[in-house]
Amino acid sequence: MKRDMPAQARVIPADAMAVLTFNIREIAADRSGDEHLFPDIMDKAMIGNEIESFSRAIDGNGGQTGVATMSDILMFVYQTGNEGYFGVAVELEDSAMFGNLMRIHFAKEYNIVPLSMGGIPLMQFDTTAAVFGWTNDVALLLYPLGNHGIPQVTAQCTKLLKQQKENSVLANEKFQEMEKQTFALGLWVQTKSLLTFTDGGSLIEAITHDVETYNYLANFEDGEILIRSEWHLADEAKRDMIREFEFPCDTSLITSFLRGRFDVKSDSLAGGSFADAAFDKLPIAEEDYPELFSSMTGDFISVGHSKIAGDEFETHCFLLSDPAKAKAFITSRMQRDSIPLTTSGWKYNVALVQEWRMIMDNNMLTLTNHPGVDGRPHAMTANLAGYMAWFNFQKMLAEADGGIYAFIPLINTGAPLLSEHVTTCSSTLPVQFGNVRHSEIVFRFRNREVNGLVQTEELVRKIYFGK
Repeated sequence: MKRDMPAQARVIPADAMAVLTFNIREIAADRSGDEHLFPDIMDKAMIGNEIESFSRAIDGNGGQTGVATMSDILMFVYQTGNEGYFGVAVELEDSAMFGNLMRIHFAKEYNIVPLSMGGIPLMQFDTTAAVFGWTNDVALLLYPLGNHGIPQVTAQCTKLLKQQKENSVLANEKFQEMEKQTFALGLWVQTKSLLTFTDGGSLIEAITHDVETYNYLANFEDGEILIRSEWHLADEAKRDMIREFEFPCDTSLITSFLRGRFDVKSDSLAGGSFADAAFDKLPIAEEDYPELFSSMTGDFISVGHSKIAGDEFETHCFLLSDPAKAKAFITSRMQRDSIPLTTSGWKYNVALVQEWRMIMDNNMLTLTNHPGVDGRPHAMTANLAGYMAWFNFQKMLAEADGGIYAFIPLINTGAPLLSEHVTTCSSTLPVQFGNVRHSEIVFRFRNREVNGLVQTEELVRKIYFGK
């Protein structure tokens, strides 16, 4: 079903880095069922004090907010000069009622400072530089991403509220195309603005060098979350597509894998490819990369394995375009560096302590520290075919004990519970039509009856709030 354009998007600058759309109507439908993962928590408030203050303010305004019923909520990030901002925009159907809610009832519950600029009503929240403003049709919250103060924020808020749609993202055809599609959550990103905002980075540039915009559209179904990805390229010239080839081990040893491509003509790939983790394990000097790469296609697969006695294992495999040339080159380098060839490949140490093996078989070059990997081509099983990435979260989370997960609070805290309810995550190999590349990401839950949004919300509540 085609959606209407969110009129409140007129306050978002045309060069905004990213826009996140919450389709409230779709989200409400996803949460409307009677099925729950933890029925016992549904009568308990998640963040009681804040909800109570918010509810009291609305109740004091006769239960009305002035916000358009079921209208989208739009969040966005943009940069102007050296200043960055985060904004939230909603559509109003009764600006007078909204103004009354803010000036009188919210002011009783929160520390709000009335402001005004250019005839636009504005309010400062607490002692922060966050500013709220509104017109007849749109309310906007603007928060600075930096140390710029109230004068700059109020000026920006006023400017955006007076902005015409011709100067906003509404004038962008690709943004319009995304917003007309059906989704619960939609993320739209402009690559040029992203690179400017983040000051680039070789990995981001390598991935998005020919991409103008990309968007991810999430829908919540029973037992899963489906995310559709669309990358709009600068022209119809096809990238070299990722080639699917056999696994270097039996599929029973796999808990995760990632397929990808790197530029075989690059002299150095530091920070410029997902294959960097594999190159770190090569027993070959970086100055020798060009000669080795000349016998590769650029396709690779990185595989994760279950732990053994607490030790972590990984495997990286490269597809060869000229196996004979690669074998001759590697053999000469291994002999030069006195790295022994055994029946299970060349053995060497990484970081002085961890033993790795390098194996050549047919048109595959494999690097591994797992004792069960033989480096030979193994046929893909049906459940693993057609994917660029696949993660068995049930196994991975069951083995989580800090490490990388320590930097992800939700997983670090809730790994045992998540491992009971989240099964897999997968991303299909991309396909291209015209100048648009498509792929799908799917998160799957063990419970196939409860909506994915409801399960996500209830798992977060259970982990963070214990209720």
